[in-house]
Amino acid sequence: MGGLRRSRQRTPSPESRFIGTAGVVFLIFGALTAAWAIAIRSICLAFVALPSAAYAYYLAHTITLLIRAKIRWERTNIKGILIYADSPNHKEYIESNWLPKIGDNVVVLNHSRKRRWPRDLAARVFDRFVHKVHYPDCRCPSVIVFRGLRYPLVFRFFYPFRNNKFGRPEALKKMEAEMFDAFQSH
Repeated sequence: MGGLRRSRQRTPSPESRFIGTAGVVFLIFGALTAAWAIAIRSICLAFVALPSAAYAYYLAHTITLLIRAKIRWERTNIKGILIYADSPNHKEYIESNWLPKIGDNVVVLNHSRKRRWPRDLAARVFDRFVHKVHYPDCRCPSVIVFRGLRYPLVFRFFYPFRNNKFGRPEALKKMEAEMFDAFQSH
C-alpha cells in the first residue's frame, strides 16, 4: 500500500482500570520484598524488588488520591472533574449542553489556563488519570467520574468531537450518554 497509512477508528468508551484485591496484594508484596532486599543487602533481590516497589508506589499514589478525593468531595456531592479548553470545536457545546446538567457535580478545569491552575487536588487527579496517560491531543475535553475507591471512569472526548466537527455525531452522542449514565449511577 505504499505510503498510505491507515489510522484505526477510536471507539467512544470510557477507560477503566482495576486496582482491586490483586493490586493491593501486589502492593504489599512489593513493599515487603523491597524491605527484605534492603535488610539482607542483596543486590540480586534488589533488582527483583525494584519493579515491585515502583508498582507499589504507583498503586499507593493512586489509592491515596482516590481517598483524598472521596473525603474532600463526597460531602459536597462532587462526582467528577470536567476538563475542557477554549477550543471553538467544543467550548460552546460543553457550556450549553453539559454544564447545566452536571455543572453542580463536577470540578471544572479549563485546560487553556493550565498554567494558572493551583496545585490542588483536582490538578493532581488530572495529572494522574488523564495527563500522564495519553498524548496531548487526547486529553481535552475529558471527564473523570469517581466511583468511590475504584479506578475512576475517564471519558476522552477529543475524537468524538473531531468526528462531530466533520458531520459524524454518533460517537459523541454515544459517549455523552455513557457519561451521563455514569454520573447518575455513581
